[in-house]
Amino acid sequence: FVASGKNGVTFWVTMHITLSTQQTFQSKTPPVFYNKRVLLIDMTPGLVTSIRNDAESWNMHVTSIQGYQKALELMRAEARDGNSFDVAILNMSLEYVGSLKLSTLMAEDPILKDVKQIILCTVTQRGQSATLKHEGKDIPCLFLTKPFSRGNLYFALLELLDAETEHEGRQVHGFDETMTGNEMHRILLVEDNKVNQMVALGMLKKLGYAADVCDTGLDALEKLKKNRYDLVLLDCNLPDTDGYSITEEYRKYEQEHTLDSNQPGVLHRTAVIALTANVSEGEEARCFAAGMDDYLTKPIQADKMAIRLRTWLEKAPVQSGVIHTQHASKNAESWSSLRRDH
Repeated sequence: FVASGKNGVTFWVTMHITLSTQQTFQSKTPPVFYNKRVLLIDMTPGLVTSIRNDAESWNMHVTSIQGYQKALELMRAEARDGNSFDVAILNMSLEYVGSLKLSTLMAEDPILKDVKQIILCTVTQRGQSATLKHEGKDIPCLFLTKPFSRGNLYFALLELLDAETEHEGRQVHGFDETMTGNEMHRILLVEDNKVNQMVALGMLKKLGYAADVCDTGLDALEKLKKNRYDLVLLDCNLPDTDGYSITEEYRKYEQEHTLDSNQPGVLHRTAVIALTANVSEGEEARCFAAGMDDYLTKPIQADKMAIRLRTWLEKAPVQSGVIHTQHASKNAESWSSLRRDH
């Protein structure tokens, strides 16, 4: 750096950065996106730019406004002129009461009730919003957790605008196309966020896998106890409990109840992969201590998902999660080795 007295300090750095090998989300624009009007409410300049670029690339028309009262007036005026907005995306700030009030007013207004709603929020705010809904304030909208990817936004809009149609645009690109799954493997996806569900299911489908889906911990435990799964993709932050507690409880159940009556001496073990937005130090150890076998950080990357599935389904010590009791100790060591090796 160079010091220049009263003029302050000038400094510079040189950084050598390699190009990322990860491909960006690619999709065809579905017909339901064309010429749809999207209103962005209370967005930061960065969010406006990001969402506008994505939405306009999908042939949508974007308007931005600050203040929920002004947004309400604008939407009502446009609706009266026969030019209603199709989607309103609300950014929930720290003072999130205004966003929820606007959402409720829209749902109660005869000329605005058909406008689709997306609320951008943090993980903590999403939990608070769910509590408000349970207290009787039923807000018909989709919550999208920040930070979100282009793919997350795409699937959120797709679900709102045309939820009943299967779209080729739901395929997520960027991982090894030569990897093929096996639908004989049974996978359970435990995730309460609808957009995250769609993203994960799209990745699984592309790899050739099918999955059962549930959005609460209690439902997950019930399914695990009634069915034999080879692998579970488990969200660590669920509305009724957390993924760590679910795993601990199921591992205890597994030890006592997974002997197969049709195959004497055979014990079933289900691989559990955590889905977590927590990247802080100690998260990996916490997952393993609970009995999980691996973890993926959110937002999930398709190539990493493919590697985890291949590791635990195709290269596990015993196919389909079946472990012979006479080799239980040896296989437990093998599973631990798998965890360390990747």
